[in-house]
Amino acid sequence: MIDFVLQALRSNPEIAVFMAIALGMLLGRLRLGSFHLGQHRHGGDGIAAVGGR
Repeated sequence: MIDFVLQALRSNPEIAVFMAIALGMLLGRLRLGSFHLGQHRHGGDGIAAVGGR
């Protein structure tokens, strides 16, 4: 299983970018008591910054 994942990442490195974005979105939703790892008030700002708008 791990060999398959490593081979997929080696042959398609863009998968790692999408996995990092997905992991960041999930971690941004975590809440530990009153502590937030991320804010979702301006969710489109990061996408706009990446898109150059």
